[in-house]
Amino acid sequence: MTAPRPPRSTADKLAAAATTPATTPPTAVRHAAPTAPRNGDGTIKFTVHLDPDRHRALKLLALDASVPASTIIRALIDLTVDSPEIRAQVHINASADR
Repeated sequence: MTAPRPPRSTADKLAAAATTPATTPPTAVRHAAPTAPRNGDGTIKFTVHLDPDRHRALKLLALDASVPASTIIRALIDLTVDSPEIRAQVHINASADR
C-alpha cells in the first residue's frame, strides 16, 4: 500500500480539502466579546443590526453627506446629547421599536 502523495497543484489541494473532515465544526453564531473591543485610538467598536430599510436610509444619508456611515451615527448621537427635544423624540421612538 502506498501513501497518498502530498497535494501539488491548486486542484489537488482543493480536492484534498474537500475530502478531509474539518477539525472543528463551523459555528453559526459568533458571540460578542465580554468587553467592548477598543481600537488603537481609544474608540470602541459597536455593532448595530439594522433591517434593510434602515440600512438603506443610513447609507443614503452617508452618501448624500459624502461621509462614512459611522460619521452619521456619531452625529446623530451628538444631536441627542445637544438637544433635549431630539433626545425626547428618540426615547419615544425607541420605546415604540421594542
